[in-house]
Amino acid sequence: MQRKKESLNISFPIDTLKIAELDERSSAQVMAFRDFARPLIDEIRKGDQSKAKIANYYLANYAEYTEGTIDTLQPLIESLNISKSYLCKLQQTKKFIDQETNKSIRSFMEQHPPTVQYLLTKLDPITLGSTALLERAVTFRQAQCLVKGEAISARKQTAGLSKSQSPSKQELRNLELALLVNSKYYTYIQEPKDAEVYKTGRRKNLMNAFRQMLHDLINNKYRNTAYDEALTAIQKAIEEVLAKEAYKHKIPDTSRDPQVMGYDF
Repeated sequence: MQRKKESLNISFPIDTLKIAELDERSSAQVMAFRDFARPLIDEIRKGDQSKAKIANYYLANYAEYTEGTIDTLQPLIESLNISKSYLCKLQQTKKFIDQETNKSIRSFMEQHPPTVQYLLTKLDPITLGSTALLERAVTFRQAQCLVKGEAISARKQTAGLSKSQSPSKQELRNLELALLVNSKYYTYIQEPKDAEVYKTGRRKNLMNAFRQMLHDLINNKYRNTAYDEALTAIQKAIEEVLAKEAYKHKIPDTSRDPQVMGYDF
């Protein structure tokens, strides 16, 4: 059965909002909202992306709105079927995505429409991570099936765990490492051991270990051709980093540092 679409009752003319009796601040706020919403209203019939944009704009500015602005906009908000429940779901979804520390999962969720995003927030960590690992778009119906525990292809990645079973810390850890290995964002993480070092090591310790590796290469009499490609990529990456404005005039002179002196990238 296909999902029944909302029947939108866009019967409140956006250009006839009554602002004459509002104070200057309220009038400016209503006009700003009107100008933002006007080009999106017709698109709402095609999907909920534009509806979500209007709702998020309303939420982002709500704290600054006067009572007059809220009262004036209310009929338009209701005519667009932007209910309090819908606004609440958007807030919950945004909070979930903002707090998600795994960039692969966050990117995966952001590629879906708001209605699907909300359903994805209801999944347990194993199912959500496994679904993101497949790097395929999830339909509204598939998201519903996942939430209800129905079997679809993405659920096969959960290693046979039933809905009643809670994933162990190690299972969650293994999934997190697998996400890094399979993510397009983490270009150089090629196996779980790479991911483990990247996730567990402090940045300062990783940098010290990297410098020591270069120092070892400097003192190595023979050339290891297995590192040629990596060294070339490292050289390019360092040049790109040092070219950034944030790093200009802030890099100490390391020309006499015994760990890097004498090695020409």
